[in-house]
Amino acid sequence: MGRLLGLGVSVLILAGSGCASDVDPREALVVSALAEADLVYIRSRPELAEGKYVRMANERYAFYRAAVPVFRRDVDDPSRPVGRNAFASDALPLSLGDAHVENFGLLRSSDGSFALEPNDLDAADRLPYHWDLRRLTVGMVVAARLSNADDDAARAAAVARIPEIVSATARGYAEGIRAFADGAPRAPVDDAGDAALSSLVAEAFRRGRNDQPDGTTPGEELDEITEIVDGQRRLLRGSVDPDEPENVFLDLPAFALDALPEMLREYRSSLLNPPPAEEFVVLDAVRELATGIASWPRIRMLVLVRGPSDEDYDDVILEVKELADSGSPGFRPPYVYADTVQDRILWATRHAWARPDADPLWGTSTLLGMPVQLRREAEMHKTLRIARLVEDEGTPEDLEATGALLGRLLARVHADPEVDPGAARSIADAIGRDLEGFVAQERDVAIEYADGIESDWMHFRRGLRRLGPRLGVPVDVSDRDRASPDWQALYGSPVPPPMISELP
Repeated sequence: MGRLLGLGVSVLILAGSGCASDVDPREALVVSALAEADLVYIRSRPELAEGKYVRMANERYAFYRAAVPVFRRDVDDPSRPVGRNAFASDALPLSLGDAHVENFGLLRSSDGSFALEPNDLDAADRLPYHWDLRRLTVGMVVAARLSNADDDAARAAAVARIPEIVSATARGYAEGIRAFADGAPRAPVDDAGDAALSSLVAEAFRRGRNDQPDGTTPGEELDEITEIVDGQRRLLRGSVDPDEPENVFLDLPAFALDALPEMLREYRSSLLNPPPAEEFVVLDAVRELATGIASWPRIRMLVLVRGPSDEDYDDVILEVKELADSGSPGFRPPYVYADTVQDRILWATRHAWARPDADPLWGTSTLLGMPVQLRREAEMHKTLRIARLVEDEGTPEDLEATGALLGRLLARVHADPEVDPGAARSIADAIGRDLEGFVAQERDVAIEYADGIESDWMHFRRGLRRLGPRLGVPVDVSDRDRASPDWQALYGSPVPPPMISELP
């Protein structure tokens, strides 16, 4: 059914071009893959879909992050190098689904310890191991090419070492999966002892510890996005970040506010060690627009709750995000491995992390029939960012160290024996004794595919200009008319999407 839908979207896009023969076939594939994946969003909340596409058009890494549907089509094509693997394994380990650099970051567990973990599990599923590894290695190439944005010489040095950076990433994975297959403990990546952290990761730990609440003063997030009004803390409204003017907080419709207590009750039941119910008394809530990349069109809210006491310094902000299917299931029977989207996310958190309570407030629920994920919005939970690949954190040596660390962390995720007892051994045996041959394959595939990302980005931008901000998908007025005024208010965006910058 998905392939038939993809064909229909492709035909629609080609027809919208005026003359199918004038459209580059790769441009048609890129645009149709994205339009097919986003069809529901384009039809039900077109303004939000437009915002996503403009962000992708303006930022190369944003395009890579959100182009997983294109990656899926390419992996399915055995004529392309990214679709082939001379070291293939039959294992289907837990996969992050989108293991790029910016989907890793710090989490603080219930005992107060920090660890580097996957921090975006929207796309988690069970997939062949090379899916994750190649999303990571290609992402390292793109990251190196975007590093040191204001220093041409430093960026050129990083680009010159891309083969070594990718090789270190693949070698970190291969050596890690061998170690875990041989019984090495699946320990957290922390900053204790002699852990071999890159400067990028070590600095994330330093900043995270610096921003954690101390028990008597508010966390950084409370200072930044809340205020005290008439003696009670409330979330700000309007634009809250001068660097991201489209990111705004809006009042929630009354029907959504009324649904929050029931959502929070279900959410508590999803936590391993739920705090008392009184900690989740709602103090305020807003709808948040224009955040994330692939999830830009999804409904997001911030909910301010009471926290451990009546004092305003320990109030807690919860991020609520609409969930969807992983976008990459179906490699072999039974194709689907969880009964619900919420079950898939919870399963991923329990197994992707070294300890299942790496973030004790990460859970799931239902809001107005919509599957949602909740997690603590906290400045101490630092995400690895491409923008921080500068100076010591953007040297070739540090990029190699970061890649090797993330490669080993990914191997740890794949090696969970509770998901697939034989996965680590199967993958390690597939790599066999030809470590250098495996590393060379992954290096060459990553660089070749990253070169294609450059041209795919241009194809996408041209397609967006040619077809319009909804990629040629018509929006039927009846789609809106069928939605209640309440849902129209929740889906709509009063903030116009940013402008598309000029093609270079």
